[in-house]
Formats: sequence, structure tokens, C-alpha cells
Amino acid sequence: MFLLALVVVPSALAGHPSGPYFTRSANLDGDRAAESAVGSLDVDSGHSYSRWSVTIEDRCGRMKRYPVSAVWNGTLETLRVPEANGLVGRREVLYVLRAGPAKGEVAVVQLAARSPCPVPRFLFHYLAPKDVQLMGFSAELRDLDPSVKGLELRLEERFATASRARLYRYDRRAARYVLYRTTTA
Repeated sequence: MFLLALVVVPSALAGHPSGPYFTRSANLDGDRAAESAVGSLDVDSGHSYSRWSVTIEDRCGRMKRYPVSAVWNGTLETLRVPEANGLVGRREVLYVLRAGPAKGEVAVVQLAARSPCPVPRFLFHYLAPKDVQLMGFSAELRDLDPSVKGLELRLEERFATASRARLYRYDRRAARYVLYRTTTA
């Protein structure tokens, strides 16, 4: 009976694509050590559902894992660690999780300095609205305006009859991304 369990368990685990798939390492909190943003896929034993999750890992005393977000039966489209807000010495995490073309979320997260260990803080967070007219969305973090320090975030929503683009820039006073322009087509 014991021998059977040793044979069955490894073969059952071999067919499941669970585990970390994307790891991006960079200095996220301004200390000397690099932290990691990890995108993981977990699949249940019956393959009836899957869950993508984004976690930030930091060594502060012992390993700390900060779950940031998860989406069921979706995909992790983007996981990057750009220097988004223009503050030198630390990077942020940008991720796009999708659960279909018009469901999902976009976020820019930083590790905020706290004593004794930093904690995740959202600089930008978008949850796709439950709007039947929404057909899809996309997001990009780019230098759109050279007069603005840091990268701007462009969020485009596509509806059945029109599209809307929103531009956000990092505001140091508010310590988050703020909307500064909206265009519709």
C-alpha cells in the first residue's frame, strides 16, 4: 500500500502545470537586496479551474511573501518591474491579469518603506467594470510626455461602439497615479 502511494503521487503531480512561471527580480524597496515579483499558475487536480497569482517576495529577516492579486481561469498577460514613478533606486511592479477579453485588472505596485519591513502599496489599480458594452481593455506604461517625470500609464477600454483612452501620471504629493487626460473615439 505504501509503495503504491509513492508511485501514484509523483505521476499525478507531473501532469499539473502548477508553479511559478514568471519571475522578475529588481530592487523594489531601496535596500541592497533584490526582491522578486512572481507570477504563478495553480491548477486543481481535476483541471477544472486554474488561478494565476502575482506575489512579491522580499527578504526582510526571513522570506516574506506578499500576495498582491489573483484571477481565476484567466491569464497573466504582463509582469514587469519598470522604474515607473521616476524615483531612482527602486522599481515598481506592473501586472495585467485577464479573465477573458473584458475582465481582469491592471496594477502598479510598490514596496512602501515601513518599519521593520516594507509592505505592498498600490500606485494604480484598475478592475475592469462589469459593463456589458466593454469588449476589452489594454494597458501600457511608457514615456508619453517628456515633460512628466516617470512613466505614464495609458489605459484603453474598447466598447461595442467606441473606445476610450485614459492617461495617468505619477503625482508625488498624492503618491499614486492620477488621471490627467481622457479621449474618446
